[in-house]
Amino acid sequence: MLPNQTSIKNYNIYTYTFLDDLSFIKDPHEYFEHETKETIENAIVLVGEKFKEHGWEGDGSIGIIWLPPFIEEGIEDTWGTYVWHVKQNNDGISFIASYEPLNTKRLGQNEFGLSSVPGRTLTPISIIETDVEWFLKAIDGVENNLKESIEFLAITSSHGVTETIKANTNIHYQSVLVRYFQEFLDECYLQILIDAIENGNPHKIKLRKSQIKIDLASHMPEPDDEEDDIVDTALTIRFFIGDMWKAYKWEPFKTKMDMLFKSIDYNLDSTFSYEIRKHVIIRNCMQHHEGSLDQDSLKQLGRQSIEMKCAGGIYHIKVWKPLKIEAEEIYSLCDLLKKFVEDFHRHIKRRVPTVHYISRKTQPET
Repeated sequence: MLPNQTSIKNYNIYTYTFLDDLSFIKDPHEYFEHETKETIENAIVLVGEKFKEHGWEGDGSIGIIWLPPFIEEGIEDTWGTYVWHVKQNNDGISFIASYEPLNTKRLGQNEFGLSSVPGRTLTPISIIETDVEWFLKAIDGVENNLKESIEFLAITSSHGVTETIKANTNIHYQSVLVRYFQEFLDECYLQILIDAIENGNPHKIKLRKSQIKIDLASHMPEPDDEEDDIVDTALTIRFFIGDMWKAYKWEPFKTKMDMLFKSIDYNLDSTFSYEIRKHVIIRNCMQHHEGSLDQDSLKQLGRQSIEMKCAGGIYHIKVWKPLKIEAEEIYSLCDLLKKFVEDFHRHIKRRVPTVHYISRKTQPET
């Protein structure tokens, strides 16, 4: 039965990011085939107005999702229940309306899902906000772990063994920071690809041409009907994005930075650029040159030696000399990464102002 105006006003509204396969969503005219067209259209308008009260921008097609009884939603033990749905085109957010409260944990608690659960509010976030939060937490984790390791080693009695462990610990955490930074670049570029390709590039992102191989046969299945055609098109776009992202992750480090930053007109600070390239080279030398600084690596930096921080100030490492990393150099790198990510995030919010949402608690649970 179609809902009336009074029941729609009392609907619970939820949002979720992202629903990719929409083939299971039915047109209300098909679902309520025994109702008149005018009655169905009026219900769609009312549901749409309810969605707009909660941030829907009015684009996308409103449809019906049937929830089977075994997921324990609704009041009927054998009939199940249905909810109204619309997916917003510009950012992929799905709005869901239900007369009965939905108790699905992913809606109420998933950090990417949003709901009208009491004590929660919808907070707008940038396209890389969750990546920024993860990266900052990862940097803090490295700092804390390094400090705890140093404090533990300070109470050991064997000086020679302690120094060896300390040196290996510093090398380990330096490598971890470089790996985290590259993963952060990868995740940010994925969000840029989604905004530029899946969302129609509303912010004029300048993607660089990339050498990738795309298997069109595997990405473009034959549709059975018009509805399948829409779904297959959406999936094909996702396949293209996935191929481009995989190719990006195999690019050289400098190329990856250029592809990401130039696409959104971000000017990388020269000091940070040098320092992060220095640490990438150090990590590569540790892995491929038995911990010694080779000539080609120095040439890439345009330097005669590498300057490193230590407790007494600074020291220099020249070509083919063993690479030594002190804790002070790692702490300095952590500070630089934090400053970079804050500045980069500010730029993203200005340059690519696509809005996503996250569920935040507004009051303590009782």
